Amino acid sequence: MNFKFMDHFYQNDPIAAKVFLMIAYVHSCGTPCSFDMIYSFLGDDEYTWKEMYDVVERAGGLVREASDWLGDYNLMDGIQDYYQCRSRFLAEKIIASIPRGNQAFAEVLNEFTRYVPAYKICLYDKFKRSAYDAEFAFRAFPNIEDGEAFFELCAEKDGSEYIYQQAAIYFSRQGDYKNAFIWIERARNLAHYNRFSIDSTYAKIYFDVNLSANQEQAQIALDILSDCCKNDKRKSIHFANFARCCLAYHREYGSEAYLLQALKFIDEGLDDHNLSVTRKNRLELSGLQYELKAVLNKLPV
Repeated sequence: MNFKFMDHFYQNDPIAAKVFLMIAYVHSCGTPCSFDMIYSFLGDDEYTWKEMYDVVERAGGLVREASDWLGDYNLMDGIQDYYQCRSRFLAEKIIASIPRGNQAFAEVLNEFTRYVPAYKICLYDKFKRSAYDAEFAFRAFPNIEDGEAFFELCAEKDGSEYIYQQAAIYFSRQGDYKNAFIWIERARNLAHYNRFSIDSTYAKIYFDVNLSANQEQAQIALDILSDCCKNDKRKSIHFANFARCCLAYHREYGSEAYLLQALKFIDEGLDDHNLSVTRKNRLELSGLQYELKAVLNKLPV
């Protein structure tokens, strides 16, 4: 999807464009957007409820009431209006098409996090699993200071280890490893039920920092990732990360020490009986399987 239509929309009607983006963002996280959420997002000090309904109307045909799907969300109809895009797939495509540094999306993330309280968010436990994802922040905040301010805001709203983990991933992608370590250490101090996921993020950051600087420390990071692959009940979520790191280690040092182990994990992930791996993950694992086999067989990748 081409996001250019949003530039024209935002220039002509910035409020409606931001409400539309907000609905798409919420829907991409797997939940509908209630009128109560829009009410808090816009603010009753700026708009009457009738004006707010008018804003939703101006969002156009890409947004529809979600009453037909409320059973899927286990929500009661009739209490208030709910909105979503025509499909979650469309919502995800809209968000994925946003160019990096887009002002409207940055404003939506900041204002939604600041003004919409958690208790108003539909199915908040489901929503928060992806709502504070590092990828959203990476798209919205190319400036590290802006990204840090956003995650500080998120941490005030929801002080779970997930927030700190995603912040660490964001800083790591920005090349700010000092902040990445600060935030992942906070996550590790909070983690009780999500320890392997936090350790995996920690190890990936540790690996990236040490790959070219210290081979022994890079190996320690790989060993932590390997442990996640072996012992986490959701082990398949670590397979691709471990394989990519093993390939990077091979490119740096010419060592094949971890490649067979990585291939074994990839094969396990692609096993027909492994129902926990999504179609998208399978495609990723298949590509890594090909690359690992090519390297082990000394074939051009």
